[in-house]
Amino acid sequence: MSDISSTPPSHSNQPEDVQKYQQDFAKSVELFRQAFQDYNHPDNDEAKKAKLEEVMEQALTIMNQTASTVLKEEKGRVSEERLNQDYHAFIKEPSQENHDRIMTDLEQLNEES
Repeated sequence: MSDISSTPPSHSNQPEDVQKYQQDFAKSVELFRQAFQDYNHPDNDEAKKAKLEEVMEQALTIMNQTASTVLKEEKGRVSEERLNQDYHAFIKEPSQENHDRIMTDLEQLNEES
């Protein structure tokens, strides 16, 4: 899948640590984006969708763990939290509106990280 570390940040603000968290965060955003796009293919069976949901959950976990170190402003943390909420809303109700919200959240996170 990916080589994203699942080790929680130690809240060190050393430049090399911050850079690693930024890389982990960016990889998680991209992993989430790819899994989300794959999830929305109409020919997916339930088993594949379940696996993609696991991937998205793991990516969100990494984003949550690194968000406070990586995101430069409170606005970024709010965007990451919004993605988490919008993702769960989409899983409950996979509408085009919820899909579009996630895509907007991902764009904002890419700009903010």
